[in-house]
Amino acid sequence: MKPAMANMLGIVGIVSLILFLGALLTLPLLIKSLPRDIFLRKTARRERHPVLHMVNLILRNLGGGLLLIMGFIMLFIPGQGLLTMLAGLILMRFPGKTWLTHRILGLPSVQRGLNLLRRRMGREAFLFPSSGGSKGNVD
Repeated sequence: MKPAMANMLGIVGIVSLILFLGALLTLPLLIKSLPRDIFLRKTARRERHPVLHMVNLILRNLGGGLLLIMGFIMLFIPGQGLLTMLAGLILMRFPGKTWLTHRILGLPSVQRGLNLLRRRMGREAFLFPSSGGSKGNVD
């Protein structure tokens, strides 16, 4: 194997380990801190200074975008890819966010994964939006 290729594989391995450990440590804390009905709430816009609003928007979208990218990478390496991507989407602000978030939350595997983490931390299961007349909650 060429030295350049070996270096690249080493870098990819280190980045993979950092992403995995970062998600392993932060994602459960984020999920634990969310209110039980977070996915049922309508977002209320607060009036604030335009500069603060813009800074908040930029920071939220950068952080959410980073989580989204990390989650996508974790689909191919060990890690909680879908849950990390969902956390990134929840953090970001963009047109169609509610529709996309509800679409992902409609997946039973995502609901089970979120509620499994919540139960392990001694928290109540999330309440999910109803879809197609069902309760919308999977434990």
